[in-house]
Amino acid sequence: MTKAAKASSSAKTEATAADALEAEIRLAQEKLAALQVQKVDKIKEQLSEAKDRVAKLEEELAAITGDSGKTKTKSTKRKRLSSSDIYQRITEGLRKSGAAGLSQIAIHKETGINYGTVGHFLKTHADIITDNGKSLKEKRYTLKG
Repeated sequence: MTKAAKASSSAKTEATAADALEAEIRLAQEKLAALQVQKVDKIKEQLSEAKDRVAKLEEELAAITGDSGKTKTKSTKRKRLSSSDIYQRITEGLRKSGAAGLSQIAIHKETGINYGTVGHFLKTHADIITDNGKSLKEKRYTLKG
């Protein structure tokens, strides 16, 4: 056998060995994927059984206490006030107060509008609202006119 023939034969042997190794790797990867699927299926089954058990326990608890055992949630969300609604509430509150006027906190309590929102309104609507010019704690707001 010549050197070229030996090299060719050696290359073929290495190629078939590499092909066999790649096939073995693919087979191992397929087995691993199958095992992972089985594991996921098993965990899902256990989860389903656990949920069923929890449901049965909740039913038993409800039968004993007469309560559903579920947490109660608020049925209504707090709604945002529109700018026109804020304007209407504050001006109506100031109208009711008359010449005495109201402090910022009194407006907040009277109208139910957030204290900060009232302060912002008073600053941005200086064209329709006047204050008595006293210190912050003594300041009273009234409608102009």
